[in-house]
Amino acid sequence: MCVRHALQGSTHFLKVQSVKWYTNNKGVATFVKSGSNKVYLHKLAMEIFSLSKEHDIAIDMEWIPRWSPLFGLPRFFVHILFRETVYLRALL
Repeated sequence: MCVRHALQGSTHFLKVQSVKWYTNNKGVATFVKSGSNKVYLHKLAMEIFSLSKEHDIAIDMEWIPRWSPLFGLPRFFVHILFRETVYLRALL
């Protein structure tokens, strides 16, 4: 749910961008990438997919463990690197 809210609030900024999104929740990374067998999670994944498709946002969701050096970044970290790539990290 936090992923959808963060995406909805940032669509104007992320429009026509490639987004690398780091999360410490392995389940979130999995269902955003490939959906879920649970209906409510699959519906949420489809909403995220539709929103990103509508605004031409390519999302690459990646799980990072808590012991990773990336885990020390601020709660929401947005930084534009390498031209058109946006890196987001959300702790859910």
